[in-house]
Amino acid sequence: YSGAPALPLAVGALSLAAWLSGWRLSAFALLLALCAWRLDLLASSNLWDYLFDPLLVLAALIVSGTRASCRMRWHLALSKARAQGTGVSN
Repeated sequence: YSGAPALPLAVGALSLAAWLSGWRLSAFALLLALCAWRLDLLASSNLWDYLFDPLLVLAALIVSGTRASCRMRWHLALSKARAQGTGVSN
């Protein structure tokens, strides 16, 4: 580990503070990232990758799902309008 040794301690302290504040899911996510980093589960040895990459993947999945849902609803509404013979243009 080539980063600051205080970073894992800070993440652990933040996880404990989140747990004590009642933010159980956040505490669990931070602790899980810290454990995964210590067990070398990813190709990277950078703790930041363990902390932020799962969040970025989750955000990408949410954005993709939302966009796909909007597109499906638009196409469904368009095909309904065409089936009813109303003049909806694309």
